[in-house]
Amino acid sequence: MKMVGYIFLSNRARWWEKKLNIIITTKFKEYYIYEISNLNRRCVEKLRKLIKKDNIKQVACEEEIQQYVDKKILIDEKDIIKYLILEILEYIFEIQGKKMEQEDIYFLINKDEDIYLENIKTLSEKFKTTNIITEELSKFQKIVENIFEEETTIYLSNNKRKSLRRAKYIVNFDYGIGEIEKYNINRTAILINIEQKVKIESMAFEGISINNVNIQIPDELIEHFGRMMEKINKNILYMSLVNQKQELARIKDRIKEDNIHILNLIGDKGIISQEEFKRIP
Repeated sequence: MKMVGYIFLSNRARWWEKKLNIIITTKFKEYYIYEISNLNRRCVEKLRKLIKKDNIKQVACEEEIQQYVDKKILIDEKDIIKYLILEILEYIFEIQGKKMEQEDIYFLINKDEDIYLENIKTLSEKFKTTNIITEELSKFQKIVENIFEEETTIYLSNNKRKSLRRAKYIVNFDYGIGEIEKYNINRTAILINIEQKVKIESMAFEGISINNVNIQIPDELIEHFGRMMEKINKNILYMSLVNQKQELARIKDRIKEDNIHILNLIGDKGIISQEEFKRIP
């Protein structure tokens, strides 16, 4: 059982509570709620000691507090996106009126993390061809030989000039903008960025860069989280309920059972309208 800590700044802290660096702690069976009075040095130190003492394994907190929490235990609002890649693509294809089996999928990847490989394997069964773009060619050649069926069409490449020139749909697992800019990318490509937020500044690029997903959660979960919904990003709150050490299929089953749906997708300028996807050829 993982112990989760929910942390947010109090709206009701009185002056003397702020002066004394009061942290109101509420303990439940599987989680703690820490309502902190301020963010000065002493209060932050007090919070860190509480996290250690209470054996907190994961932290869900509002954005203002994230910089004070160990990144190793911090739940990120982007964590959910790697479990919804297929659903994101289904959302896009429904808007565009296209079929996956008639299109090619491209992956930018260097790390051989299980969750990434599971996604590639799942998606390779949906698309006409699978293209893996990586700087780790020898490593991924062995991976492809081990995990993919012979009838699956997989192309491996790291050709900066040609690899992404015709790519329409790209899942970018772990490339930063500096690495992406080295490639001659299709000007109307749709990128789904998993680890990092990516903003392509090139004037020639007319495509879409997806950096996050806006989800709808059911009323019973909204009631469960209560006033934390006003303080903490709902992606973070939902992922606090998910065991991310489980395999992809089990997590996707959990998401389906919890009735989580995609409302819309988010780019570097905010919500991406359906009209933007429709204009992409």
